[in-house]
Amino acid sequence: MDSVALSIIVNILSVVFVGWFFVMVLQHLSRSQREASGKSADALKATLGETEAEVARLRQRLEAVEAIVTDEGFDLERDARRALTGAPLASTLEFSAEEEAARPPRQRVR
Repeated sequence: MDSVALSIIVNILSVVFVGWFFVMVLQHLSRSQREASGKSADALKATLGETEAEVARLRQRLEAVEAIVTDEGFDLERDARRALTGAPLASTLEFSAEEEAARPPRQRVR
């Protein structure tokens, strides 16, 4: 074998080896990405579950606050005036009908 034929064989083998190596690296990367995406999907599902639980908890709290605010016996304005004058809060006392009649009716805002 002369040196020209030997150099051609070496070049062909090196191209084959580099191609094989490149294919193996791509397979490894795609397998790693699939595993990582599977793990991230599980993490996203867990985060979604936590977020949905938090939304449900906040919705319950909001409903409780709405129930308090829309209650007929709740008068924030009257309680605030009593608190500023140093008197006990209105929610703990019963007031006469005269005091209630002297004050203009409250407006509900939603």
